[in-house]
Amino acid sequence: MSPVQQPPAPPAPRARQVFELWRDEVGTYSFFPREHGAAREEVGARGELVWSVEAAGWEEAVAAQRRYLGWGG
Repeated sequence: MSPVQQPPAPPAPRARQVFELWRDEVGTYSFFPREHGAAREEVGARGELVWSVEAAGWEEAVAAQRRYLGWGG
């Protein structure tokens, strides 16, 4: 008789993080995780925070950004 195998455990939930959309003085957008300090310093000095979103990862964040901006279907 073989031992009873347990089903694999579900994957652990991914930690969510905040992503920010910035726009500089000429209208160029920058989008990056909030904790990306160098990017915030670079664009923050000459731009404005437009929008932020909490997401489980980059793909989810970019999909939300595209919806927010009305890009794509």
